[in-house]
Amino acid sequence: MNVHLLKLSPYIRQVKINISYVTGSYIDPDYAFTYIKNGWGIFVLEGTEYKVKPGDLILMPPYMFHIVRPDKGEELVQYIIHFDAFFTPERITDITLEKNMDFAKFRENKANLENILAFLPHFLELKINYQLIIEEIFLAMKNEFEKKQQAYELVEKAKMLEIIAIYLRNSSRRNIGSTKNMKNWCNIEKAIKFIHRNYDRSIALAELSNIAGLSLNYFCNVFIKYTGVSPHYYINKFRIHKAKELIEESSLNFTQIAEQVGFSSIHVFSKVFKRIENTTLTEYSSKPIDSQ
Repeated sequence: MNVHLLKLSPYIRQVKINISYVTGSYIDPDYAFTYIKNGWGIFVLEGTEYKVKPGDLILMPPYMFHIVRPDKGEELVQYIIHFDAFFTPERITDITLEKNMDFAKFRENKANLENILAFLPHFLELKINYQLIIEEIFLAMKNEFEKKQQAYELVEKAKMLEIIAIYLRNSSRRNIGSTKNMKNWCNIEKAIKFIHRNYDRSIALAELSNIAGLSLNYFCNVFIKYTGVSPHYYINKFRIHKAKELIEESSLNFTQIAEQVGFSSIHVFSKVFKRIENTTLTEYSSKPIDSQ
């Protein structure tokens, strides 16, 4: 046994149930443990595609770029736990992504014990008896996280250790889930990471295809194949994602938010927000739309 495993002290950041209908892409600064409760879909983890189904487990280490794509017409119900492998007082508050950090750098940093779980298989199929155990543990954790009664942090840590033990126990089993390496994935990943770094300015499709090293038409076709949406829609969806963060966490007005996330005007911002979120800015937030 790796002796560092005995030192594990998970710090739970979030316990939630997520229901996905459309494709999303993510890079998190903490571990994301996901249990597929209902639905079918595809997870793309560092260029490998996994077809997921109820009962599957996915463990995504910090800085692992991943895409979640539910089957068309399906809702993908995920039980999700965000956590650090070790408790660090400096990371109690909200954390942000480090610049120029990626999964490869995170995993190979020998001085960082936090990468201890980064070498585990990222995808597991569970037998039914373990599925029932994971579901029971998760729902208990969600209850603790929401109620936050005295010493709930200790209860959460104990239950997370049990989940990690189950993951380790099953990680040596041969997983027969459908997987495949994706041609041109690294090209699309370059473009997506570029969008994440430059969403606050105008981005031309020709610029993205050049970053990806693919012809424009081929780039657009491959992008849609892997993400389920066009590059233009992806850019706008990511901008709206960042805008919602600013709406909830800042005192900026809509005009300022529009400028910060790369929209040319409040009018364009409002129009795109309505199209993507199926609600208006004023319905979503109490901020006055014309505040200055």
